[in-house]
Amino acid sequence: FNNNDFGTFQICAYGEEDDGGGGGGGDPDDPDLQVETINITDDDPNEGQTVTVTASVENECDSYTAGSSEVHFYFSDDCDLDEDDDTYLGNTSTSALDECDNDEDDLTFNIPSVSYSGIYYIIAKADGDDEVVEESEGNNTACLEIEVDDLGEGFADLTAIWYELHPNP
Repeated sequence: FNNNDFGTFQICAYGEEDDGGGGGGGDPDDPDLQVETINITDDDPNEGQTVTVTASVENECDSYTAGSSEVHFYFSDDCDLDEDDDTYLGNTSTSALDECDNDEDDLTFNIPSVSYSGIYYIIAKADGDDEVVEESEGNNTACLEIEVDDLGEGFADLTAIWYELHPNP
């Protein structure tokens, strides 16, 4: 984001398997990683403030074990992950998950600079690099709405000055 961007932004997280796989939809017994919840230490932070985000990743029941993976987090103006436009915040590792298991992953980061105070999002995505062959690849993301306060850095302070002009007689 730059100081000329206006609008609503989001933060996201996703996961990727470390030990290969393939990506693309598999059969109904394949693992199915999903971000169940996203929490943040302060849902009304200032730009530049340090916060911690926690994402809970679950492997659906009635599926094979999913290998270890990573959860990636993004800052965005909407709930739709766009890796080309959204700001990548970092990643954390998720342990291998048996069916019905979940793992909570934390990432601490500074809220990016914003052009205005308003609604932004944190996005989390499980299996973000499509390394795990899953039953469904379309259910890997979740988002959390936050309200970010713009501290006004980069904007000039305005001062009103009053002048009276009188004609010369």
